[in-house]
Amino acid sequence: GSSESSTALGASKLRVSKLGIGTLNWGDESCGFGKQYGEPELAEAFEALRAGGVNFFDTAEVYGYKNISAGLSSEQILGRLASLPGNEDVVIGSKVFTIPWTNLLMGGGFRLGKESLLTALKGSVDRVGRPLDLWSIHFPFPTFSQPVLMEALKEGYDLGLVKAVGVSNYSAAQMEEAHGLLSTSGIPLACNQVKYNMLHRQPEKEGLLAKAEELEVNLVAYSPLASGYLT
Repeated sequence: GSSESSTALGASKLRVSKLGIGTLNWGDESCGFGKQYGEPELAEAFEALRAGGVNFFDTAEVYGYKNISAGLSSEQILGRLASLPGNEDVVIGSKVFTIPWTNLLMGGGFRLGKESLLTALKGSVDRVGRPLDLWSIHFPFPTFSQPVLMEALKEGYDLGLVKAVGVSNYSAAQMEEAHGLLSTSGIPLACNQVKYNMLHRQPEKEGLLAKAEELEVNLVAYSPLASGYLT
């Protein structure tokens, strides 16, 4: 896309469309997947978005997780669509769950320590079918210290499993700490994905937006239309 329609993602080397698309509902039967829409309809939406210049797609390991065994989770569907010719510039970001008992949803072992997060990353890479462009911590959780979380991001980056790293649902103070921990390794914190829309302006009121600009971290808004309420 042109420089007017795309932007660098923080200080990372990724360039993304200013409008990104979340895929929370992809593969999720509780949101109508398999009844009101399926992969063919998502493929149509994907093609329309691409035609409109969108290249930034956000997913997470838990989106549509009940359909992983059927190959129909969000990561799996998005990976298939992005692998089609003409999508070489598609940027896929996924997020890792930090709750220890995530294994009850995703399988595998109890999540404690850096290695459990790296195992989860390798699962995401397998489902997407290629290294991730962006890998983010879905939210901070007390059982993981910030140094451990950032060390996991760093190792995923060093292993070539991800091109850039980010966080989600971080406060200004948490984001500043994460930025500092990564900067000691020379790795930029690309973004912080937070709820931000005309009805929910806490990122402005709480100083998060100002701090992100100061640190050169992109603030990525989720629910920018308040789940359709603002349409």
